[in-house]
Parts: sequence; structure tokens; C-alpha cells
Amino acid sequence: MKSTYFKVFAFVSLFVFAGSMDLSAQKTARVVKSTEAALPVSADLVQAKDVIQEAAKKYPKNAELQIQLGFIFKKMKRYGDSRRAFEEAVKIDPKLVEGHYMLGLIYEYRKETNKALKEWQECLNWASDPEMKNTAILHIHHLDPKFPISKPKAAKKA
Repeated sequence: MKSTYFKVFAFVSLFVFAGSMDLSAQKTARVVKSTEAALPVSADLVQAKDVIQEAAKKYPKNAELQIQLGFIFKKMKRYGDSRRAFEEAVKIDPKLVEGHYMLGLIYEYRKETNKALKEWQECLNWASDPEMKNTAILHIHHLDPKFPISKPKAAKKA
């Protein structure tokens, strides 16, 4: 709630302090984005990131730590670091559905369709949850209705 209030306050303040200055939509978007980037990150989140990064250095083959880092970086709006953490997670454990799911979303958002399709297909291949499989199929169909959806690989037990 505080964060939303601050964003609205910062946005309104921009117009109050700018007076009648005509701001284009592009300039306004840049100002709002820079205001969001300047929002403080909670000390708890920074501490969690530091602890998990230390653990990841100690246990470099632990994909779950990379997944946790990916989500923390996402909350911190450090999207490049988030993507790299999820990429590292699936590199360590190619069967990690959460990693493929998040990478599918990230690549889809970045309009990197081929990478997104690959990640959604991997998500479909390794998912055991029918809802997750359906989500992957829907994303694949959304990105490219003619994309051949391959059947999930056999024997996907961990």
C-alpha cells in the first residue's frame, strides 16, 4: 500500500512541481520509471538476497537457490539478474519446471518468441501438474498457433 501511495504521490508531484510544463507521454513514462527504480528496497529483501547468494556460492549445484534468487531479484526489479538466476537454475537442473516457467514468461515479455517457445516446451515436457501443462500449451499456442507441441518425454520422475 505504501509503495502504491508513494508512486501516486511522486507522479502527482511531478505535475505540481513542473507547473504548466508540457510533458510528452514518453518523458512522463521515463520520469515515472526512474521514480520506481529509485524506490527503496526493503532491508529484509536485501538481507535475504545476500544470504541466498552466499549459500549459492557454497552450493553451486543447488538449482533451488538460483530459483529463490530469481524471485528475489524480480521483487527488487533487477530483471536482468532475475533472468540470469533462472537460466542458471535450469542449467543446473534441466527438469526444473519453475525455472522454465519463469523464463517462458520473461522471454515472452521481452518478445523473444523463439526462446519463449523453447522454455514453454521444456515446461510442458517436465511438468507433472496438469494445470502447469495446460498453461504451457496455452502460452505456446498464443505465441505460435502452428508451433508443433511435442509430447512430454517419458519417465520424468526425479
